[in-house]
Amino acid sequence: MRHDLVVIGAGSGNAVIDDSFAGLDVAIVEERWFGGTCLNAGCIPSKMLAYTAHVARTVGEAGHYDVDAVPGAVRWREMRDRVFGRLDAEREQGRRGRLDEDSVTVYEARARFTGPRTLRIDRAEGALEVSADQIVIAVGGRPLVPGPVTDSGLPYETSDTVMRIDAPPRRLTILGGGYIAVELAEVFAAAGSSVTVVEKEDRLLGPLEETITERFTELAASRHDLRLGREHTAVGGRPGALRLTLDDGSTVGADMLLVAEGRVPNSGRAVPATATSPTAGRWRTPPASARCSPSPAPGSSSEPT
Repeated sequence: MRHDLVVIGAGSGNAVIDDSFAGLDVAIVEERWFGGTCLNAGCIPSKMLAYTAHVARTVGEAGHYDVDAVPGAVRWREMRDRVFGRLDAEREQGRRGRLDEDSVTVYEARARFTGPRTLRIDRAEGALEVSADQIVIAVGGRPLVPGPVTDSGLPYETSDTVMRIDAPPRRLTILGGGYIAVELAEVFAAAGSSVTVVEKEDRLLGPLEETITERFTELAASRHDLRLGREHTAVGGRPGALRLTLDDGSTVGADMLLVAEGRVPNSGRAVPATATSPTAGRWRTPPASARCSPSPAPGSSSEPT
């Protein structure tokens, strides 16, 4: 099968295909979900959950502003269903829109290069070889999970999964101190979880400006148990009763473990490490304006409602 253009990835890659491609034979390959991380497990749902956490925090601190308010619990399941009921519908709308386009072929499977401008599409009904004049690689990334976690064989969550769980844990331990980790720490703390953050640096949000990270770390320490300057060396216990060992010999108990130590690119799944210029000088990445664009469907999913 030959196309004029193949786009691998239906996150930002989906936004690349617009009216300027009319008249071309275009294919899009997506093995997981339309809209990519941003719509399904990233900045859009996390901000909607974080806004709910902010509302809950505001109600709880209303007395500071001489307002009488009765704090209540976050109704996690209802909140989750509201957020993902909306976003999953937008994902399906974007998917259906592409499936209904006569000029776009959708392959819902994984693609990998087998030669210059040539791909193998591993469909459920059988593998298919596809070639194209141009190929856009827009496969995004996935959470980095360190060896001690995977080697333990015990359950863990990542930002790809944790926002869709059925109920917040009583004790949540988060590995990592970047923006994903601290945002989700605030969400789960507002939902009633006791949160411990294990971070190898001495401050949270380390890459940011020093005065910001110092103040943020100070505020976070008033809300969470921070284990700064520490690394985990082992994960033990059993599901629902985990025990993390840190490099100073101390331990942390948790009902759930959230790994948020960074992300790694998915490009290695499509491009073998031994490959050299598989598109023969025609690599393409989405423009900045297309990144974090969930679908061509109308309407915005960034509102905190």
